[in-house]
Amino acid sequence: MLTLLLAVAMPLAPHARDLQTDLARFNSIKLSAEARLFPPGNGLTEAFGNVEFVCRQQRDHVPEEGDAAKEAFESFVTFSRANERNLSDEIHQRRMDLLSRADKAGSWRARYFMAMRSIYLFRNEPQGRAAFDQLFEMAQSGNPAALAGVLHWSGGMYDDIPQRLLILKAAIERGNPQAMVTVGFDLGARSLELRPKGLAMLQCAADQGSAEAYEGLGRVAWLEGRWVDAHRTWLRGANLGCESCLMTIDTAMRTSAAGYDPDEGTYRQDSKAELLRKFYADQTLRSLSLLDDLRVEAPTQMWLEWSDRQLLKVLEARVNRYGIP
Repeated sequence: MLTLLLAVAMPLAPHARDLQTDLARFNSIKLSAEARLFPPGNGLTEAFGNVEFVCRQQRDHVPEEGDAAKEAFESFVTFSRANERNLSDEIHQRRMDLLSRADKAGSWRARYFMAMRSIYLFRNEPQGRAAFDQLFEMAQSGNPAALAGVLHWSGGMYDDIPQRLLILKAAIERGNPQAMVTVGFDLGARSLELRPKGLAMLQCAADQGSAEAYEGLGRVAWLEGRWVDAHRTWLRGANLGCESCLMTIDTAMRTSAAGYDPDEGTYRQDSKAELLRKFYADQTLRSLSLLDDLRVEAPTQMWLEWSDRQLLKVLEARVNRYGIP
């Protein structure tokens, strides 16, 4: 172990360094047996071990909206995005009128959004409890977004594991990306045997626009000793709106910088990482609804980037500071 650590951590003279060879070395790290898997978790590997996974799309399992309903909901979305930071009573009323109009036109997304918003604003009040009942009714009809919403506002439903597992299975069968990310991460990180199934779930979610799936895809790459792939995956996720990916990337950038202060808080106020975090955090429609198609992707000029040499510096700093598990 010591020999390997010294071989990875020992600095090379700039003229002698073969950049791609060094990167390849960091993409084939030999980890200890304990570092290749997360410890046993909350029963997902047991519950989904014998469940066949088929990649399905959520859009194929939600109620169909007519043209009028689609147009009404898109009017609400367009107006809300254009007035994201306008909190005046007049704008708020206009926003709610458009949402109500979409609901009356038959948009399931409008009804779902109204329920999710009311739970967020009035969770412990009668209005919030009534909204949760409405969301639960949508979930019982098989709406995969509502199934995920019920789990979200039930704190994961860890106090009722059988019900939690039933909801996760129903949501995955109907193509919900949030459920796939939850289960796929667990299978990929905790079981070598079930890792292919977990990766398939994560990739299915990513293909539907789930930025959060990149956290799990990157974590599996890390556990397999593919640290270059892991960081590139997390970087991709960060640029698409995965907050945990962004925290990982920001920490890696800071710890590799000269004069790093371990007591410094995450996200320097003037950093590109903070600007990117704020861009996604300010998207109320996505944060309230959990619907990936309501997330607006950051323009490419805001994206974080690494050259191969910068990535090598990050990885070397990681090993020099913490070693190889």
